[in-house]
Amino acid sequence: ARMGAARALLAQDRPQDARALLTTLLSERPEDAGVHEWLGRSLDALDGMDEAIASMERAIELEPSEYSHYVALAQLHHRHRHGELAGQVLDRALRQVEVTAEVRRLRGEVELDRGRIPEALLEFNRALALDPEDRGALFGKGVSMRRMGRLGEAVTFYDRLGQVDPGYPGLALERGLIHEARGRSDEAVASYQRALLARPDDPN
Repeated sequence: ARMGAARALLAQDRPQDARALLTTLLSERPEDAGVHEWLGRSLDALDGMDEAIASMERAIELEPSEYSHYVALAQLHHRHRHGELAGQVLDRALRQVEVTAEVRRLRGEVELDRGRIPEALLEFNRALALDPEDRGALFGKGVSMRRMGRLGEAVTFYDRLGQVDPGYPGLALERGLIHEARGRSDEAVASYQRALLARPDDPN
């Protein structure tokens, strides 16, 4: 119950409260990998990156067959624009755990951030082979296609994503970029307005 409460506190953007609860829980269960992972998540939310990394690495050490620990650590590196480190963590995951769509999709996102479009596309394809409705993989494949200039194929994947999750973050912006590239200014402006309403703080 207390682990669930800690996760809920993080979801409510209350990382200090989550950290306090998880620190207490860790004193009682020092070998619990899940506690280490979620403590790392709370520390990262409080800008304690080094401590967060150490906590997540401890989770992997305690439970090397649990893919969620690798994903959490890779996501941390990804958020902080440490693409090479995120890739290394995911490579470790691919050697240690059952491959999941989430692992493949995150690997694709890392490659996309590094500008390695063919490698990203390969990972998104692998993710979709495991889960054809993986939202992030559909989005990532669409972005990859757009950056390669294959606009029609990008639209196909954005349409698939729109059927599953029409409010997916970034989808309206990507549609705007497609319209703009095709010279459809009215449609582009409409898409950008939808993107702004969905994410008013997004500088893009």
